[in-house]
Formats: sequence, structure tokens, C-alpha cells
Amino acid sequence: MFKNNTRTNTSSLARGFTLVEMLVAVSLFAIIAVINAGTFVMLIKVQERARAFANLQDNLRFALDSMGREIMVGSGYRCVSATMDPPLPDIPPPPSGTVNDACNDQGFMYTNSAGQKVAYRLRNGTMEKWVEGTSAYAFFTNPRVVISNLRFYANGAAPNNNIQPKVVIILQASVPDPRTGQSIFMNLETVASQRKIDS
Repeated sequence: MFKNNTRTNTSSLARGFTLVEMLVAVSLFAIIAVINAGTFVMLIKVQERARAFANLQDNLRFALDSMGREIMVGSGYRCVSATMDPPLPDIPPPPSGTVNDACNDQGFMYTNSAGQKVAYRLRNGTMEKWVEGTSAYAFFTNPRVVISNLRFYANGAAPNNNIQPKVVIILQASVPDPRTGQSIFMNLETVASQRKIDS
């Protein structure tokens, strides 16, 4: 008769992990999770800052594009006082022979294609627009966008100077970062040349 001497060591198969092994594994997992969480939080901050910058850029581009299109089909470019409230008087253009008219810290006015006077100005960090027939200036940019500098340079605005009128618009604006509160700045410049041949 044969006797089966094969013994299975069941205690070594069902042994599992030791406490030290579990602590090492959990510690490694925690370190990796903390590193990944820090990267994730940083990516969220970068995304929010990029979104704030994109909103600033979209708002300013829309404002400058709208202004440029209207100014191109307008005429009678001239500077006006930024403190003047509507109704704006009929301000004569610069004297004949004047080439550059820098509207330093002032507003800008022109006559649009419908024959209405239109004016822009910077007031309390926002760009405002006035159209003849309305009683007051209205916000032209988002009030959250802070415009720190708005300048108009009218070139060839005077009559009979043989220079086609054009306007250079320069602005500097900022918007607060949603997380840090620090300002995100942007500088933009555009040129609008009068389409109608100057007489």
C-alpha cells in the first residue's frame, strides 16, 4: 500500500501582505496623488487666467472692430473734451493745414454715415459712446474691463490738406485675474482710414 506524502503548505499561500508592505504601498499612492492634485490645481488656475485673458481680448477686439468700421465710413474727425456731456456742440475740425491732431486725454468725435455725430471717451476706466439723439454716454465696453489709457490720433482731419483722414486708436486695458486678483494687461492699436475721398 502506498501512502501519499505530498503536503500542501496552505499557510504560505494564504499569507497576504504584511503591515509594512501595506504602509509602503499606501504612502507611495498618497505621494503620487498629492503630486497629481497639485498639478491639477495649477492647470485649473492657468485655464481660468487664460479664460480671463480671452474674455478681455474678445471684448476689446469687438469694441475696436466696431469703432473702426463706423469711423471708416464716417467723416469730420475731431477731438472733443472728454468731460463734455451731451448734447455735444458742433465742434469745428482742426484748421486747414493741420496734419496731426492728438486727442491727448480727450474724446474723439466724427459724423457717421447716417449724418449723426458720434463721440467716444474714456471715463472712470470704461470706454463710453454717445450718438447724436441720445441724452447720455453709454458703456461701450464691459464695465469689468478697466481701460487705463485710450488715445486717438487724427491724421489729416483738416479740410483741403490733400491728406486722406485716418485715426489711430491706442488703448491699454486690464481685467482682474479671477484667482489672484492681479490685473491681466493688454495693449491694442488699430487704424481706421476714411473711405470717402477727402475734398
